[in-house]
Amino acid sequence: MPASKTTATKAPAKAASAAAPKTPAKAKAAEAVADEELTVKKKVGRPAKGAAAAEKSKPAKSTGKRGRPGKASARDDDDGSQAAQGAAGRILVADDNAINARLTARMLRARGFAIDFAEDGRVAVELALTSFPDLILMDCQMPEMDGFEASRTIRAAERQAGRVGVPIVALTAAAFEDDRQRSLDAGMDDHLVRPVGRDVLLAVVARWLAGGRESN
Repeated sequence: MPASKTTATKAPAKAASAAAPKTPAKAKAAEAVADEELTVKKKVGRPAKGAAAAEKSKPAKSTGKRGRPGKASARDDDDGSQAAQGAAGRILVADDNAINARLTARMLRARGFAIDFAEDGRVAVELALTSFPDLILMDCQMPEMDGFEASRTIRAAERQAGRVGVPIVALTAAAFEDDRQRSLDAGMDDHLVRPVGRDVLLAVVARWLAGGRESN
């Protein structure tokens, strides 16, 4: 029986010590730990200033719609900026030889001309009467319709419409004087023989663009 009394008297002592108020030193230590935990939670919930600034400075991802580089079209090749092309005028290159046509276009685009292409005489006539180029470089030997017939057709349509004739310059390998006269008789204004240098080509183009042509 005395042993049970001893146990009953010790239990209240433990409860009393647990409920006893903390000493000032312990209370301050507990407050410091709580403040530190709160600071850590706040920092974890938001990115650092440097990381946020770096995130804002990243360029926006492309949507793949406007501004996306694409394939070059027939009019906008890799020679000169697209904005500059057409500033000097628009030229129709009528030639069934794609290599010759591109070489001619390259020399002209470097000087700011926009280029249209016609692979035969019929297409050349259609574009001449609908897109209104400032000048036509006409190959004489082409399928469907040659350059001579195409030039005669263009001149006839211009006379009928009362329009000022577009300058037409033959650009051909035919080098004889008879070939030149044949070009002029078909209604062309000049005759250039391939291979033609860039300076010669640009000089002839500039001369006819400056002078123009009266209606026949």
